Parts: sequence; structure tokens; C-alpha cells
Amino acid sequence: MSIRAFRVKEIKTEEVDSFSFAGDEKFLDMLEDESDFFSSLGSDGTGVAYVPIKILEKAINTPGIDEYIKQALKNDIEATRKEEPDAEYIPYYCH
Repeated sequence: MSIRAFRVKEIKTEEVDSFSFAGDEKFLDMLEDESDFFSSLGSDGTGVAYVPIKILEKAINTPGIDEYIKQALKNDIEATRKEEPDAEYIPYYCH
């Protein structure tokens, strides 16, 4: 198996963050329990993590998660579906 690496020249992100690690413990626990979100980040918590849309949809329907996060996730899913209708993951750049 051959894995090729490419130098990144630019990472473009949205103007507003979708969520913060300090924002909602219940949501972050869900990410940790149901995805490999944190394992794909560096030891300092930075990097790009790919979160399955099905987990984000579950978070939207989970009681106790902050409404601002739910709305941000809805916006992320809608924008992703518009750009790539068959997408299964949403990449998040964390820093």
C-alpha cells in the first residue's frame, strides 16, 4: 500500500466556528464515544478531524446539547449537502 502526502498550502474555514471544546461537554463526550474525532487530532488538540454526518444528526436530536451547537451543526450539514450531496463526513479544522 502506498500513501502519498501533499504539502498543504491553504486551509479555508468558515467565518464563524461551529463549536468549541469548552462549549458543551455532552456534545464533546458524544464525539469521543461515537467517532475517532480526537484521535485524528494532534497531541495539542489541533488538526483536521472528519466527523460522520450521522453522528452530527444524532447530536442535533439529543436533549441537553446547547441549541447554538445544534444550529451550527444544522448549518454545517446543510452547506455540506449543498456542496457535496453524497458526503458522509464533515471535516473540521481545530486550533
